[in-house]
Amino acid sequence: MRKDKPSTLYASQQIFHEIGAEMRNGTKHKNADNYKAFKTYVETKIDEYDNAIGKTPIELEKLTPLWPGACEQKATAFNMYSTSREQIQKLRNDLKAINGNGKVYKCPLCGAAHVYHLDHYVPRSIMPEFSVMPQNLIYLCKDCNEKKDNKWLDARNQRVIFNVYYDHPSGLEVLLCVINTEKDGFPYAEIKENTTLAHTPESLLELNTYKELDIIERYESQVNEALQSECISRQLDAEHRKAN
Repeated sequence: MRKDKPSTLYASQQIFHEIGAEMRNGTKHKNADNYKAFKTYVETKIDEYDNAIGKTPIELEKLTPLWPGACEQKATAFNMYSTSREQIQKLRNDLKAINGNGKVYKCPLCGAAHVYHLDHYVPRSIMPEFSVMPQNLIYLCKDCNEKKDNKWLDARNQRVIFNVYYDHPSGLEVLLCVINTEKDGFPYAEIKENTTLAHTPESLLELNTYKELDIIERYESQVNEALQSECISRQLDAEHRKAN
């Protein structure tokens, strides 16, 4: 998990207002009247979000949905993040420039794969009022984004996914890598939870993230693939030197 956080996205906040202005004009979207009706409420919820991320530790788990049940206004807010919108494409390009200086960079959660997806940290299906709020949008790799899906809170209303913008890494050894005896003729690495660790809230959130997104299994697979490749390379090199 990255210790160097991606930049926050306040520079893209204007995108939210552009989409709102477009809907208020009503020239392209039949739900403009719906937007007018809930605009003030959405802006109030955004203020709550900003207050939550300003706390130490952050308190995003205390947010409550503006619309707990299904309704037309909720659907309108959900659809504000349509990939067909010119503003959303602009937002994607803006985020790319801010976070990666126009270059592809590694996923801030697993740190192993390139990023291609924009994830809604607070799930859009649960709180669509944050659909186009840049502070709620994080670039992730395909695997982390798909595994995260709508994961958000556990049964105790505690967050289960680390927020790479606003949470602080614990700095503790949450995971251990143990090289075991040979398996199929190669050394085998096992990555597992550090069961001797006295957890802090931060380290527990990190561990839950690794578990929820199957990152441990992905790490283990990548490490063993690299180990096997290195062993084969060294074996071929030794055979080549012996033959000469």
